[in-house]
Amino acid sequence: MNLVNLIVQNNNTKDSYKKLLKLRDYEINKMFILCEEPCTLNGKLSIIDIEDKQGVLNLSNISFKEEGVFILISPFSQKQIQVPKEFLNQKIFYLTKPIDIFKFDTILKDSSKQTNKGKYLKSIEKTIIDAVDNTSLSIAIYNNKGFLVYANTLYKKSNKIENKKIFHFDDIKNCEIDFTSIIQNLKTKEIYTIQKKQNNQWFKSFFYKTSGKNIVHFCMNNTKEKEYIENLKRSAKFFEHSNEGVLITDNENKIITINDAFCKITGYTKDEVIGKTPKILRSGVHEKYFYENLWDSLIHLGSWQGEIWNRRKNGEVYPEWLSITKVIDKNTNELNYMAIFTDISSLKETDKKLQFYANHDHLTGLLNKAQFENMLNKTIAKAVRNTRKFALLFIDLDNFKQVNDTAGHDIGDLVLKELSSRFQKILRKEDIIARIGGDEFNVIIDNITELSDVILISKKLNDEINKPFLIKNKTFYLSLSIGISIFPTHGLNASDLSKNADSAMYEVKKNGRNSVMVYNKTMTEDLMEKVSLYTDLKEVTKHKKFELYYQLVVDTKKENVIGAEALIRWKHPEKGFISPEVFIESAEHHGFIEEIGEFVLKKACESLPTLLNKFGKDFVLSVNVSAQELIVKNYFEKVKTILNDFNISSKNIELEITETSVMKDSEKAIEVLKKLKKEGLSIAIDDFGTGYSSLSYLKKLPVNKIKIDKSFILDMINDNDDNDMVKAIVNIANIFKYEIQAEGVETLEHTKLLKKLNVDVAQGYYYCKPSPIEYIIQNDWSFKNEYK
Repeated sequence: MNLVNLIVQNNNTKDSYKKLLKLRDYEINKMFILCEEPCTLNGKLSIIDIEDKQGVLNLSNISFKEEGVFILISPFSQKQIQVPKEFLNQKIFYLTKPIDIFKFDTILKDSSKQTNKGKYLKSIEKTIIDAVDNTSLSIAIYNNKGFLVYANTLYKKSNKIENKKIFHFDDIKNCEIDFTSIIQNLKTKEIYTIQKKQNNQWFKSFFYKTSGKNIVHFCMNNTKEKEYIENLKRSAKFFEHSNEGVLITDNENKIITINDAFCKITGYTKDEVIGKTPKILRSGVHEKYFYENLWDSLIHLGSWQGEIWNRRKNGEVYPEWLSITKVIDKNTNELNYMAIFTDISSLKETDKKLQFYANHDHLTGLLNKAQFENMLNKTIAKAVRNTRKFALLFIDLDNFKQVNDTAGHDIGDLVLKELSSRFQKILRKEDIIARIGGDEFNVIIDNITELSDVILISKKLNDEINKPFLIKNKTFYLSLSIGISIFPTHGLNASDLSKNADSAMYEVKKNGRNSVMVYNKTMTEDLMEKVSLYTDLKEVTKHKKFELYYQLVVDTKKENVIGAEALIRWKHPEKGFISPEVFIESAEHHGFIEEIGEFVLKKACESLPTLLNKFGKDFVLSVNVSAQELIVKNYFEKVKTILNDFNISSKNIELEITETSVMKDSEKAIEVLKKLKKEGLSIAIDDFGTGYSSLSYLKKLPVNKIKIDKSFILDMINDNDDNDMVKAIVNIANIFKYEIQAEGVETLEHTKLLKKLNVDVAQGYYYCKPSPIEYIIQNDWSFKNEYK
């Protein structure tokens, strides 16, 4: 909506104008009655309606803040109206009554354009004035007589003319030139330039004529530029005694001076190079365009910097780092070029070493992973061209982590160096070997004819590594798991060959390590199954979609429920229930086990009040703990926090660990177990008899209970060896005064045999299969007369 001021002689006409203007998308901003009272208008579009001669006389009561545009509507012609002098600076459109609507619309449109144009020009003018006024240059405009027409703030301040209305150029103090000289110089020059020093500051002035014959004066502080030139001169003297070579040429590129370092680096004396051009040093290494680019940079940018190969007097070609600067003396306008250079031969040697380590493993000197991948792709391309086969070996050093854990990483590094030497001893010169990870290596055996040759080489490698490693009076016995893929049988690209060799290697691991295996398709299917499991497990862990089932623990002597074991269950939407024996191993391998363990403990604590209400305050709920959880930082604090958060007493929680899990970091594990036991939690050894069951080791463990593994319980009825094993475990528990519990009790006969051995705590399908908590709570679990 456009705004317009309305001045009318009669208030009755206001509504008519309001409707008229509204139809044309205009709105009245301010309205005045034209009378003897004065009114002041701004620069907006204004409409003045006059009805008689008195209205014409009252025009003198109108004043203006700024220039504007007016539409004057009256019963008189333009010649009959004599407007006051103030109106002469305004843009006026005349319209005679009765109003011609077509003319009114045309004038209204033209006057709006005029108003908007005026505003725009004022805005541009203000922007230009502000820009000039706030620049870092002192700017002034003088007429052709030398009197000041305009000066920006900095110019006024610099020349102390802020309050002077009339100022002549020759009134500037300490000025070495008068206005007449400036006019004379501008007769022959488009721009006249001078420099002067004042108060230890250098100033540079530019004068030129405008089309209106005014003189524009720009003045800038160029102290830094002058100091730069002086510094260059001082630098030339300084470099005379520096380690960097220095040469200075004239504008024809002839050498006019050099320093001692120049002579030392190039072998030339001053007499041999003065007057000659730097071409005397050219090595012939660089093409013509190299020097063309160098000079192009010097001419247009004033400098060039980079690496260049030059030749010494004795003919030796050497690399140097060269910086060339164009120097122009502002007083004499003399042009020189100054070059400073450093012999970087030693740096180049270092660069070669860096290049080596960019492509090689720092510890062993073998190729690194990135360079090996490059070599593998080249080998594939060569094999395609020559229609031949090659083998890719994926090698993993078995149980190397134990070396690092027991002997330290320094010893581990020495083992890897020795291992690399043994590899190179067995392999041919044309074979390619790389260390691609901590204890992983890749080998390319090129141009093979028989698979048996590759297997033979692989076995030789393993036999060599099977020999004892004697490192700093310590002996280590190691082995290799080697997977083999053949190009093109097992893959046509690096990705497939590597993946398939890796699959074969993992198959060796799965079958006991210390062997060699060639890839087959089944391995890929197994690998894809593992990848699928990992993907699904990651998702279910993230969204905590696991369930807890509970298997009751029974006191067969008292014939009642005394506890339960919380067992994690994963029901896959497509595959159904997936055994914990399958996904727990994957969770440990991929780092999900801590999150899963925390979920189980929290879920168990959440359900415990319901179970206590069902079975009594002495009910104990056991939770399985993996090795990774046990030795993780702050595990003890985490358990304590969870129990506090759920208001659970530590006496109602039992943590189950396996002998094997504790052995992975026994000292740390035992330390954590001691804290947990001291806190009041019960500690049980799960699956006892299947791990490291030595008496000396068992004595160290801070445990309350031993759980006999179900594998012994299931067969004890028919297998005397298992029966004897159970008796032995019971005797061990009695010696150490541990509680004892049987797992896998599935028949009444199991129960009777265990009671004879004084094993009175049991769990198994005979009593209760693992079930959801709803099933546990809803059913009656009475075992009275169950064993008679």
